[in-house]
Amino acid sequence: MDRPGMLGQGTPAAGATADDGEARVTATLARLAVLGDTPVHEHVAVFEEVLGGLEATLASVEDVPAATGQDRR
Repeated sequence: MDRPGMLGQGTPAAGATADDGEARVTATLARLAVLGDTPVHEHVAVFEEVLGGLEATLASVEDVPAATGQDRR
């Protein structure tokens, strides 16, 4: 069941759109949508999977050259 402010099937997290943020983070967080249809005893495995994906994405940030800040406004 989708409720305002809750993650569920087809419900974006916190008003996010497909164009917001890093695509890998968005895709990883979308995995949380299965929680509504998943037995509670399986939630830990989903959380661990999402955490692993977020950690991998964060670790890969070090591989990307840092922005100089000149393009930011």
